[in-house]
Amino acid sequence: MKPSLFALVVCLTVALGSNAFATNLVINGDFQDLRDIGFWSDYSYNKYYEGPELAEASFTVMTQASSAHTSWLGFYDHTFGTSSGRYFVANCSSDTGIVWGSTPIVVSQAHTPYRFEAWISKVFASDPSPPILTFQVGTGWTSLTDLGTTASLSGVSAGVWLHTYVDFEFESSGTYYLTLRNSNSAVVGNDLGLDDIYFGLRSDSPSFGSDAGASSPTTISPVPVPEPSTYVMALAGLVCGGVSMFRRRKRF
Repeated sequence: MKPSLFALVVCLTVALGSNAFATNLVINGDFQDLRDIGFWSDYSYNKYYEGPELAEASFTVMTQASSAHTSWLGFYDHTFGTSSGRYFVANCSSDTGIVWGSTPIVVSQAHTPYRFEAWISKVFASDPSPPILTFQVGTGWTSLTDLGTTASLSGVSAGVWLHTYVDFEFESSGTYYLTLRNSNSAVVGNDLGLDDIYFGLRSDSPSFGSDAGASSPTTISPVPVPEPSTYVMALAGLVCGGVSMFRRRKRF
């Protein structure tokens, strides 16, 4: 679902689009706001989940995963590592979809390394089939380019935060959308914790000091999504063309 205050978030996103104002172009990337502010998801937001188990295909923002599901472990967020921190937890569905998606992000510099990173964790102690997340970017929510799969949670103990990222450059500046898609359709397990999502200049990223990345990241040029006005103009052109052909046929 899209955030209920989407219009306000868009305005804030544009305001935060300047690197001089904020190095992280993702709003609420550390999930310290308890609401679904600054992002959207194909999963349902359950601020007040029913019963002892968060429903399948749902997410919430909690201090500890165990508070949302009796089978999940109790561990703290990556940001603070204390009871004052919060993070995103999801009971992933057999229907693959976007776990997390950004609001519109203004990219001002082309041919400059950007980094999209996150910290992920397994929340289910005996998780036999952890999520398989893919970094994506696009000019719209329905036209996305895969940037690569995040680091694998296979073999990683539940409750341990795993850092994962992808570096790339844009062919041109503009407004873009970022997503983390889960391609695992397993019903059992397949649950996750998510925290400290960052997108911005690679040199400003929290992890740059410990991992500078490749010297020449891949350059991408996401396929643009036509604006609604483009479709209207195209339809108008077809109608005019049809009328013109009809008149010509009547003359002869």
